[in-house]
Amino acid sequence: MSSTSTIPNPCLVAILLVCQTRSGSGPQLVHHWPPDPLSQLSRSRNPADHLHETDEDLSDDSYSWSSDDGDLDPFDRDFSKNTSNTHHTSGIQSDGTRTEPKQLLGLAEDGLISLLTPDRSWNKKKFELSINDLTFVGRPVFARQNGSWRRQKDVDKSQQNLSRLETEQSTDNEAEHDETDGSEGTDKVKAVPTHTKSELTMFHIVFVMDPPPLEHSHRLKEMYDNVVKKFSKALKWVQAHHNYVWNQTELLLSKRQELSRDGEESDATYASESLESSSLAKAITTVYTTIASSRIASISLLPGVSMSMQIRPITSTPYLPSLTDPPILPGVWLTTAVEPPVGSQAGDKPTSRDMVELAKSYTLLLKSPPHRIAKDAQAAGGPMASHLPKFVAALRPTKSFFKLSNDYQISLAHVQLLARHLVYWRRAVAIPPLNQRDTYIVSPNADFRKIREACRSYESQFPASLPSLPKLLGFLSGIPRPFGTLIPSPDHKDIYMLVLAWLMRNGWVTQLRTFAYVRVGNDVKKQARAKERDARTSVSVSQSSDITNETGKAGEASSSQRPSFISRQSSDGRRSLKEPNTKGASLIKSPPRATPEESQWLTYLHDSILNGNGLFSNLNDEERQELHYYWPSLSKHFDGITALETVPVREGLKRKVVWGLYSKLGLNFDDGVEDHEGLNNSIIVTIRHW
Repeated sequence: MSSTSTIPNPCLVAILLVCQTRSGSGPQLVHHWPPDPLSQLSRSRNPADHLHETDEDLSDDSYSWSSDDGDLDPFDRDFSKNTSNTHHTSGIQSDGTRTEPKQLLGLAEDGLISLLTPDRSWNKKKFELSINDLTFVGRPVFARQNGSWRRQKDVDKSQQNLSRLETEQSTDNEAEHDETDGSEGTDKVKAVPTHTKSELTMFHIVFVMDPPPLEHSHRLKEMYDNVVKKFSKALKWVQAHHNYVWNQTELLLSKRQELSRDGEESDATYASESLESSSLAKAITTVYTTIASSRIASISLLPGVSMSMQIRPITSTPYLPSLTDPPILPGVWLTTAVEPPVGSQAGDKPTSRDMVELAKSYTLLLKSPPHRIAKDAQAAGGPMASHLPKFVAALRPTKSFFKLSNDYQISLAHVQLLARHLVYWRRAVAIPPLNQRDTYIVSPNADFRKIREACRSYESQFPASLPSLPKLLGFLSGIPRPFGTLIPSPDHKDIYMLVLAWLMRNGWVTQLRTFAYVRVGNDVKKQARAKERDARTSVSVSQSSDITNETGKAGEASSSQRPSFISRQSSDGRRSLKEPNTKGASLIKSPPRATPEESQWLTYLHDSILNGNGLFSNLNDEERQELHYYWPSLSKHFDGITALETVPVREGLKRKVVWGLYSKLGLNFDDGVEDHEGLNNSIIVTIRHW
């Protein structure tokens, strides 16, 4: 069971920027935010403050909602690793007088800066340091040994591209002005230096955190993977291409010196001045304020160079926590529907069939009204601003991505791109399409503290002729039934499906899904073993009759007398393999990975369908033929993990046909697992949960 808490708690206390130059002055703390980090500890240590934040609060429009896909990070590149030295700052002024050591986070600033300046062996590696209750996590980046921030191959490639472009431009200008002197055109091509040596040798963006002890590893990992690493890569890219970090470092240090000369060197004054003059200081502040409040950080470092970062909130959980597990945020969607498929690997590249199956299995449930999303997209601009309004207007929680693509003539790749964009910006969640034939129950994680507020919202959105919210939740709390049984007539279907979408969106209900195992009874085991024994005997007799050579006959006779591998004894008198257990029923947990013995059982069950044995005796020939044909396709999904509701989409079959086959295999929600004689003749055993 997962021990990850769903309560958002970034535990962020401060962000520090430490830089080191060639001047020999040692590493310096160029900028930090907030000005007084210790004052922020009280909020970071109280994650309960986030409990009452709604989804709208977490996706507040106070920050810029970019139309660029945040997942398309231009800074995710593979760079080579390098190394550097450590220097220490001095607490003595140029005139020889000793100053009082400046404090930061309750520590001497000079000593802290020294600790946050590792040697070159830490280049582009995860840096983690714990002092008292605080943890410093970062990713130091060093310049190359020759002082450049870019590889020679990249510089040469850029030089060639620039030379080619300027040569073409100069040729066009010569043709336009009828210039015949080729030397003038050559002079217009600017020489690009092979190496751009910067004064900056190292920078280190450090995130100071105060995570709870039980969540220490998880909180640090999500911060490093989602924010620290991305921010460090972004700064490395702009430094290599535009000398950005060094230019901003000079600007911030000169601003600090200017305030010091004017006698106004206070943290508050410097913070205010730096935000007005430095885009890097503004970016650091934006990252701190948004990430600390569990929102999306959207920053712009240079014109045309922007990015977004976030610690993605947990929108669903497959487990209810025990008394020893971290708490779960009330209202979080309780489901296993978004769990990865069995046997899938994180690095596996999805095939075209996987993409189509995914498109048929999921749709989007918007968390905001479509008109609001369209308005925000128009205000943000960007390449998707013209597509999102039409897309969100066409979205229906009952239509899969595949149906949406076919109905509105939108390419499937385009649909999935827009869907990922909405999910990234927290405007929607991916869910299985809502269906009136599916069963929905009141979620065990529903937040009934908000029932009064929810009743007012429900009454304002839906007509009074519908059942009230408490009455509707009462219906769904009884014996599980398909949602369609609550719909009084076909004319009410659309409004009731809108109600279901509202209940799902606000975490009041979840889908009750069905899972199955193949059950093998004692009689099946005995008959399967007897059939296997008879088959081996007939093969042995056939081989003996075909051999005419006397030597061959003798060898065959000795071979036939030799015990089988299963019953053969080892040198110590024990059997090499245990006799199969034929007492009691067994469950096959994974038919695709069945053992040899389980494979025999499955083969016998498959063959017995046509013979009309046991449960299949009540079926006619046509029904047995149909069940025999589909058994291989259905049985592989009886692993207790794949929901039976998803099998029709996975196998490309009609839902009615598949559920009819389930009933022929013994699926029955109305009666018990045993018949009137106390016997269980079902081929599958089902379990129902979310």
